[in-house]
Amino acid sequence: MTTLTDRYVAAVLRGVPEKQRTDVEQELRASVADAVDGMLEQGAEPAAAERSVLTGLGDPDRLAADYSDRPLYLIGPSLFLHYWRLLKVLLAVVVPVSMIAVALAQTLAGSSVGTVFAGAFTTGFNLVVHLGFWVTVVFVILERSGPEARKSLGDWTLDRLPELPARRQTLLDAVGAITWIAVLIALLFVQQFFVFVEGRSMPVLNPELWSFWFPVLVLLLAAEIVLEVVRYRVGRWTVPLAVVNAALNVAVAAIVIGLLRAGSLLNDRFFAAVGWPEGGGADGAIAVVGTVAMVVVAGFSIVDAFIRAYRGRSQTR
Repeated sequence: MTTLTDRYVAAVLRGVPEKQRTDVEQELRASVADAVDGMLEQGAEPAAAERSVLTGLGDPDRLAADYSDRPLYLIGPSLFLHYWRLLKVLLAVVVPVSMIAVALAQTLAGSSVGTVFAGAFTTGFNLVVHLGFWVTVVFVILERSGPEARKSLGDWTLDRLPELPARRQTLLDAVGAITWIAVLIALLFVQQFFVFVEGRSMPVLNPELWSFWFPVLVLLLAAEIVLEVVRYRVGRWTVPLAVVNAALNVAVAAIVIGLLRAGSLLNDRFFAAVGWPEGGGADGAIAVVGTVAMVVVAGFSIVDAFIRAYRGRSQTR
């Protein structure tokens, strides 16, 4: 009749290399027998003693891993920090750059705003999944390739110490950023009332947009001014501030690009008056250049803010 000990030993041996099984079986049976004998001398029942000893040994798969010196984790402490640093750098650089590149390519191909952003975010999501998977696979292989492979990544040295925290956001920095945003808002009004063609006031941008889209843009730009004030008070970029900055940039870029691609942003009458009737169209040079500029400027602002937030967080730990 098969005893609990037989079943337990068999379960352990399944996870042990064949060349070790004889020695492990002899050692394990001897240990169980000694422990059971000790409990019998104290007056325990044989069945209860056997069950108690085997329960104390724990999961047989864990015991097999201990006997065979096999780790029960994907990435151990000797490699985890290398793994985590590399993964963070790749996610912070490769993902946003690829998203911007895809958005730019689809924009130049004449795709709609929804298609542009859907393609960019789909690319970003896929990259996050693939980078996480393949970097993990590589480090799992390194973890199981022996100590020499793990040492190939090098030991920590003083040269790897991070720099001191970046300087705080100064009042001059904040004033410069706020001034630039204020100039953009002012230009919306200036072009409406102070651009003249042949003595007549002639807005460069479509005046009909003042019924909705231009006020929305002014509000979004005003929100960016508030963000700059908050960033000055905090002293640096933080992740929440970077997220708000990304949302504002995406909103502004989406509105401007959408209006450009629809041929609604520019005033056709102005371009007809200056002898360039095709300049204000959805396929004109201004629409193409403006779309590319918005993607690049918004993308740079978003990536730069998140990089600075990450650096600031890691340097203040």
